[in-house]
Amino acid sequence: MAVRVYAADTGCLSDPVLFDRLYETVSRNRKAKIEMLCSKDAKLRSLGVGILLKRALAEKGINEADAVFCLDEYKKPYIEDHPEIFFNLSHSGDYSVCAVADTPVGCDIEKIRKVNLKLADKFFADDENGYIKGMFSQAERTKAFFEIWTLKESFVKAVGKGLKIPLSGFSVLSGEAVYGKDKYCLVTLPIDPGYKAACCFRGEKEEIETERVDLSE
Repeated sequence: MAVRVYAADTGCLSDPVLFDRLYETVSRNRKAKIEMLCSKDAKLRSLGVGILLKRALAEKGINEADAVFCLDEYKKPYIEDHPEIFFNLSHSGDYSVCAVADTPVGCDIEKIRKVNLKLADKFFADDENGYIKGMFSQAERTKAFFEIWTLKESFVKAVGKGLKIPLSGFSVLSGEAVYGKDKYCLVTLPIDPGYKAACCFRGEKEEIETERVDLSE
């Protein structure tokens, strides 16, 4: 089993020359997604994940422009002719990430920012809530909140059942979670000090390969 995560700082895409050059390299499907977005920042992030997905699939021998993307009953995308390849995308702030594996996989990234920590009472398990409240400062509690949030989101995305999985119904503190008969491993990713990121995949724990991609090159 191989799990690989690609990450990129999309801030450089604010350069219109670079944006236009990379925009021309992605598929019509990705271009359509970008054009549907209203804000400039959203367009940058969408192009960023598009470039990462294109690169990840190319390393699997797949031309992203030729791939037919479909949605399952829970709106999770998959590649019609390559059901053996699983992928997931996420973006926040100036970062985009893409996870690719030969097993169900999910990823999430969040920029660390001011948040109402009372959300943990509603969405987190009791031990996760206690973990946050045990931190010594507001800043550390905020980091802990986003650490747990990204782990939980990556699990939900890996399972692919959407809102059928209540966030308060499971804990991620052990680095593992179970859905049905399947065990999932959860890993925090060291992307950037100002962000929290995580990856989750079905199966036994193993090393995740992380590649930083410089979009300006």
